[in-house]
Amino acid sequence: MTPFERRSAIVAAMLAVGMATSGSARAAAWDLREIETPLGDTAVAVGVPSTRFSDVRLVIGCDGDTGARWRGVAVIEAPGSRAGLGMSGDVRVRFGEVAARDRWSVKVSPTEHRIFEAPESTRFARRLLREEAASATPRVTIEIHGVHGKPVPLTFPLTGLGAKIGALAARCADWNLKE
Repeated sequence: MTPFERRSAIVAAMLAVGMATSGSARAAAWDLREIETPLGDTAVAVGVPSTRFSDVRLVIGCDGDTGARWRGVAVIEAPGSRAGLGMSGDVRVRFGEVAARDRWSVKVSPTEHRIFEAPESTRFARRLLREEAASATPRVTIEIHGVHGKPVPLTFPLTGLGAKIGALAARCADWNLKE
């Protein structure tokens, strides 16, 4: 076997392994964890990091005590994030080729996390679940203006969300997210 043939065989094997594990790796990205709500309370949420910035997460959650005080869908930026998101609530949400502008509320938590909360969270969470079910490569891109005014596109994979949503609904006073 020539060096070129050996290199080609290695590359083909690496691609096959990568393709075989990519679906399960993406599905495992959604995790259940505690977060801080815009109200400063502890909450339970399922979330996934942005494909570009691991310290920016898309979360769906509810407060940890009763599950009824706060229920929301939010983008949470960790303190010191490289994303450099600003404080504008003018957000553009894109599913595939369809995009819409919306006004999200923006708060900074006591621990300096920047929280961008979607209006009508139940409706938005259901839209995320529909996109996961309908698309071969489900994802949502949320553009939030950065500190310099330029939009920062944040893409979040949706694969695996449906598998985790049942555990969240049970902890959120039976929050009915499935249609």
